[in-house]
Amino acid sequence: MQSESADAARTLAEVDRVRRHTRQALNPIWFSNLVVGVFFAGTALVAAAEASVAVTLAYWIGGGLLALGLIVHRYASMERELGVETRGGDASTAIVLAMIAGIVVLNSVADAGLFAGAAGMVALGYVLRDRIEAAAGVALAVVAAAVLLLDPTEPGIWGNLGLGLVLVAAGLAGRAARA
Repeated sequence: MQSESADAARTLAEVDRVRRHTRQALNPIWFSNLVVGVFFAGTALVAAAEASVAVTLAYWIGGGLLALGLIVHRYASMERELGVETRGGDASTAIVLAMIAGIVVLNSVADAGLFAGAAGMVALGYVLRDRIEAAAGVALAVVAAAVLLLDPTEPGIWGNLGLGLVLVAAGLAGRAARA
């Protein structure tokens, strides 16, 4: 009886492992990178245009929610269609949440949130076994260091533009690698 119970537990653990790996293989990060990259490039353009606070806030809230909605809808639809839905978060979800928290904290004390973003992207690359994502994280660290060292008059614009371009490039490279 105990052996059957242990076998059942191992089988269920293996099914969860296969489901997790299948989700990662079928839901590559390229789409998220592309959508979020376009969003952040847009934030740089809104800031460079010296838009009003209302327009800037509307872009951040509306554009951010739209980007998030597109990403969640795409991945949830794919998972549902393939029968590999997740019941909760996984390691990549935890990394993204930690990355967002790190960005907020580092931006509030030292205007260095891009470094948290870079570290999060490298971690995602490792967890997802995605070399393009890890390379994009390294590229973002270079952008963050350049913005910090060059100290432009508008570091937020240059940082967000750099972030957007790195993410769009990673998204396009990831899409091409999957084709």
